[in-house]
Amino acid sequence: MTELEERPAKLSDAWFSRWWPMASRFLVPLLAVGLFALAVWTIHHSVATIRFSQIRHEIGAIPVRTLLIACGLTVSSFLALALQDYVALCSTGKRISFRRAALGSYIAQSVAHSTGFSILIGGALRARYYMAEGLTFADTMKVHLSFSATFGMATCILLGLSFVLDPSLAETQMSMIPQWLVRTVGVLLLSGPAAVFIWRMVHVGPLRLFGRQVDMPDTRHLLPQTLLSLVDVACMGAVLYVFLPAGLHISYPTLIGLFAIAMTIGVTSHVPGGLGVFEATMLLLIQPAPAVLPAMVSGLVMFRFVYYFLPLVFGGVAVAIAEVTRHRGRLRELTESFAQYGSSSAPLVFGLLTFLAGAVTLASDALPSSGWRLMWVSTYFPQAVIETAHVLVAMIGAALLLLGRGLSRRLVAAWWLTEILLALGAALALVKGLEYELTALLGLLCLALLPCKSEFYRTARLIDQRFTAGWIMAILLVVLGMGWLLTFIYRHLDYNQMALMEFDLRRDAPRSLRAVVAALLTLAMIALWHGIGLLQRPKPNKAVDLRRIRSIVGNASRAGAHLALTGDKRFLFGPDDNSFIMYAQRGRSWIAIGDPVGPRSAWIDLIWDFRDLADRDRGEVAFFDIRSDCLPLYLDLGLQVTEIGERARVSLLDFTQEALAPALREAHAEMVARGAVCEFHPADTVDQIMADLATISDAWLEQHQAKEQHVTLGFFSRDYIARCPVAVLRLDGRIAAFANLWCGGDEECSVDLLRYAPDVPASVMPMLLIEVMNWAKAKGYRWFDLGMAPVPAQPDHHLSPLWGRLDRHAFHHGYNLPDWQALQDFKQGFSPVWEASYLAYPIGKLPTTLIDIAALITSGRAKN
Repeated sequence: MTELEERPAKLSDAWFSRWWPMASRFLVPLLAVGLFALAVWTIHHSVATIRFSQIRHEIGAIPVRTLLIACGLTVSSFLALALQDYVALCSTGKRISFRRAALGSYIAQSVAHSTGFSILIGGALRARYYMAEGLTFADTMKVHLSFSATFGMATCILLGLSFVLDPSLAETQMSMIPQWLVRTVGVLLLSGPAAVFIWRMVHVGPLRLFGRQVDMPDTRHLLPQTLLSLVDVACMGAVLYVFLPAGLHISYPTLIGLFAIAMTIGVTSHVPGGLGVFEATMLLLIQPAPAVLPAMVSGLVMFRFVYYFLPLVFGGVAVAIAEVTRHRGRLRELTESFAQYGSSSAPLVFGLLTFLAGAVTLASDALPSSGWRLMWVSTYFPQAVIETAHVLVAMIGAALLLLGRGLSRRLVAAWWLTEILLALGAALALVKGLEYELTALLGLLCLALLPCKSEFYRTARLIDQRFTAGWIMAILLVVLGMGWLLTFIYRHLDYNQMALMEFDLRRDAPRSLRAVVAALLTLAMIALWHGIGLLQRPKPNKAVDLRRIRSIVGNASRAGAHLALTGDKRFLFGPDDNSFIMYAQRGRSWIAIGDPVGPRSAWIDLIWDFRDLADRDRGEVAFFDIRSDCLPLYLDLGLQVTEIGERARVSLLDFTQEALAPALREAHAEMVARGAVCEFHPADTVDQIMADLATISDAWLEQHQAKEQHVTLGFFSRDYIARCPVAVLRLDGRIAAFANLWCGGDEECSVDLLRYAPDVPASVMPMLLIEVMNWAKAKGYRWFDLGMAPVPAQPDHHLSPLWGRLDRHAFHHGYNLPDWQALQDFKQGFSPVWEASYLAYPIGKLPTTLIDIAALITSGRAKN
C-alpha cells in the first residue's frame, strides 16, 4: 500500500477511535429509549378500544385473596433466590449464615429487577455485599455467574416444557407456526440444560472458554441451584397468572412459556425493569379479546406493582431500619449485616426510590382525580389552592427525578432538598385531591431516608453533578410515559376540551395538561441552570502551576506529597485551591498517586470530582498507595481494594542509633572511621553541586543497569532535584553519595533518590539514612518514611507475573536489594511501624490496573 493509500485509512482509524467511544456511550441508552417508544406505541394501539376508567374499575375489583396469594408467591420467589445464592456460596467453600445471604440476595435482586442492565447491577451489588462478608471478588463473581447461568437454564427448561406440554400455543398465539415445530423447539430448549448436566457429570474441573478459565459448580450444587431458579421463575410467572382474568382461557404451562419469552425480551432491552417492553410483548403474544382486555391490562399493572415496586420499597425500609438500629447501638447478627451493607447501598437504593417516587408523582398528576375526593377537598380549600397544589406536585415530581442522581452520589444538599420536597409533596397530595396513597408513599420514603443522613456527606454543589447517559435515558422514559398516559386517558377529547388555561374542578384534562407542562418546564429550567453551571465551571488545568503545588506540598503531613514536584503528572485541584489529586492516564485508566494532598476536609469532594472527571472521559479511576484509614472513601466509589505493600515508618521521637540493628550500626561506624561526613543543602543551593550529583546518578544507573522510573517514583532531573533539599555524603572531600529529601510541614520526612558512586562501599546507604534521620529529628519531624516493602506474590497465583513486575519497578527503587525479603529485612533493622498500603481499583479490573501502573512507571508517559 502506498503512502497516499495509507493516509485515508489512518485518518479513518483516527476518526473512529475519537468518535466511537462517545457514540457507544449513548448508543445503548438511545436504543433502550427507542425500544420503549416502540413498546408504548404497541401498547397504545393494543388498548385503543378501552378507557382508563375500565382499567381503574378492574383494579378495584381484584379480591383481597388474590392480592394475598400474589404477595405470597412474591415472597416464595425471593426466598428461592436467597436459597440459590446460599447454595452458590457453599460451592465456593466460603460459608456465611443464611440470613446474611438472604439479605444480600434480596437487596441485590429487588434493586436489579427495577433497573436496566440488571445482570451487571445485580453482580455489582452482590460483589459489594459478599466482599464485605470476607469473600474474594472471584468468589462473588462465581456466585453471580452461577445465578445468571442457572436462571438462563431455568428459563429454557420452563419454555421448553411449555412448548412440549401445551403445543396449542401454535394454534392460538402463533397461528402461523405448526405444532410439530413448537414441540421441536421445546425439545431443543430442554436438550441444552440436559447437555450441561451430562457434561458436568463426566467433566471434572474448570471450563476453558475462549482461552479463559471459568469455574463452574459441580452437579451437587448445580442441580439444586437450577431447581431453585425454576421455582423462582415459576413463582414469578404465577404472580402474573393469578391477576389474569379467567376469560383469557390460557393455561399456566402456556402462560409460563409466553412469560419466559416476554421476560427475556424485557431484560435484554436494557429498559429499566423491562417497563413497557414486557407488557407490550405479553399483549402481542396473548392478543386478548376486547371483552377481557381491561382485566388483562389491570393484571399487568398489578404484577408490576406487587413483584417489582413493593420489594424495592421494602428494601429501602430495611436499609432505614438498619440505620436506626445502628445509631441506637442494639445490633445483632442480622442487624450488623443490614448496617454493614445498608450503609454502602443506601445512596443507590434511595436514589432509585426517589426517582421512582418522582415518576409515580408525575403519573398521579396525569391521572384524573377521584370525583368525591376532589369535591371533599373543595369544601376546605379554594379552587386556586387546589389548582396550585396540582402544579406544585408536578414540579416536585420532576425535581425528584433529578435529585435521585444527587442521592446516589452522596450529596448532603440532595438529602436535604429531597427530605423537604418529599414532606411538601406528601402534604400537597392531600390538598390536590385527597390522594392519601401518594401521601403514604412520599411520607414513608421521607421517614425511611431520615436516619440515613450520615451516608450523605458530600458538600459538593448539586449544579456541578453531571448526569450519565443512563440517567438521562431514564428521565426520557418517564417523560415519554407521562406523555403517553396523558394521550391514552384523554384521547376521546378534542383539543378544545383540553384548554391549558381552563380552570374547572369538574374538568380533569386541563388540570392534567397543566401538570405535564409544569413538569416539562421544571425539567427544562433545571437542565438550563445545570448546563450554565457546567459551562461556568473551570476545566482542569493540565499546565502545572509549580508555585501553587509547592505551597500545598510544603504544608502536607505526609512526605509522599513531594511526588507532585516531579513534573510527570496531572493535577485536579480542590475548589479552594488548597488541595489536589495527582494522577496519570494510560488508556482508560486514571491512576491517582496516593491519597489527596491538602486538608482532610477537602478529600471527599476531591475524590468524587476526580471520579466525575474520569467518567466524563469514559475513564476508570484507581488509587495507588492509599492508607487504610481512608479506605471507606474509596469503597463508597464502588472500588475494590487490595493490599500492595507495607510502609515502614520510623518514630523519630524514640529514634536512637543504639536501637538500630547491629549490621546498621556497624555500617555507620565503618563509614565514620573512613572519615565520611554528611552535609545538608537547602533547595536554593543545590544548583551549586548539581554537576556532581548528575555524575553520580548516571554512574549509579549504569552500574546497576537500571533506567529511571516515573509517576509513582521520583527520577533524576535537574529541575526536580533542585526543588528539594539534598543530603550528600562526602568521602575524602568529594561527594560519594546523595539523597534528595522530602520534608513536609513538621510531621514527616523521607528520602526519594538515594544514589552513590560505584567505587564506594554499600555501607554509604545505611550511613546516609541514619544521618538524615538524626537531622530530621533535630528539625522536629516526628516520623521518617522508609518507603514500602511489597506483599509477596504467591507463585501459583494467576496474577503473580504482574505482581512481580510491579514489585521490580515500584518497590526496589534506590535500595539495590535482591528481593522483597531482603528489602523488608533491611527496613526492619530500623524498628519501624509497619502500615499497610492499598490499591483501590475498579471491580474485576485488577490485571488491567496493574499493567497500566507498571507501564506508567517504566515509560513515564501517559497514553490516552
